[in-house]
Amino acid sequence: TFGQKPTLSSVNRCVRITACLITGDPTYQLSPMRRQYHSRTTSEGNHVWDIHRLIELSRGLPVIEVGTIQILENENSFWSPDEGDYLSVKDIALHAKLSSETDLKYPIILCSDGRLMDGMHRVCKAWIENHKFIKAVQFSVTPELDYINVIVEELSYEEPW
Repeated sequence: TFGQKPTLSSVNRCVRITACLITGDPTYQLSPMRRQYHSRTTSEGNHVWDIHRLIELSRGLPVIEVGTIQILENENSFWSPDEGDYLSVKDIALHAKLSSETDLKYPIILCSDGRLMDGMHRVCKAWIENHKFIKAVQFSVTPELDYINVIVEELSYEEPW
């Protein structure tokens, strides 16, 4: 429903689709992908990008190999960035499930300074499976923001198809 958070069923039905769109693989073009956003808190406020737009913009970028140890967010509290936030056991289980269902043949998306914009579940899977490298695409110039100083949970989660 318009404006609601994604449900567990919407997450489960499309977890493997995000990076598939980068490749242009025709078997994935009609597959649904839940609405997702990447947000980053900066001194200027909360910066937010629409993952669907990032995927479109990243089409055709060269695929590179990045050392899993080089992912800048490895030591961050990626899914609970606010002080006092925490992940429940249920949250951790959901992220473990999503990580296990990803496919490492599809690249993660990095901004121009090498920070992750899409693909943390793939990074988790790479760590779990002891991969030293992961496929990535990287913007030479970080795309313009879609939103600034918004509450991500209040954005539209209307599915784009």
